[in-house]
Amino acid sequence: MLRRTLRWRREWKSLAATAADGDDFEGDALPEGACRLDGADREGHPVCYNALGVFADEAVYRSALGTDGGKKPARFLRWRVRAMERHVAELDFRPGGAASLLQVTDLRGSPGPARKDLRVAMKQVLDLFQDNYPELVARNVSAQNISISFPPIMP
Repeated sequence: MLRRTLRWRREWKSLAATAADGDDFEGDALPEGACRLDGADREGHPVCYNALGVFADEAVYRSALGTDGGKKPARFLRWRVRAMERHVAELDFRPGGAASLLQVTDLRGSPGPARKDLRVAMKQVLDLFQDNYPELVARNVSAQNISISFPPIMP
């Protein structure tokens, strides 16, 4: 497993990923808050927030995941891997330190199941993390604010 992970990192060049290495989408960076590291949970794990609501905007969606021969979804994956690399750099691997992340995927305002490219890309991201970042994600939590009101039941 370690050899496969090292081979993958060499192919993706994720160790040398920098902002000057094409961290944006045709000159436009992804919106603020699409993926950010903010705070820690009760056990001290850094919390990585992924807000899918930013992709509800048509222009943002097209710039990040537009279909131009399949190049942009791969570019989106590279951007997401770079974000994960930055978050892993924040971990403390010393004894007693936080050696894993808590990932929170905020589905509020997300485009929903109609945007197949986003669903496929996010599934690929989760598969990449499970295969190539073993034990670095402590928990993966999906959060959605459901605003359905139920009528009162009258006997």
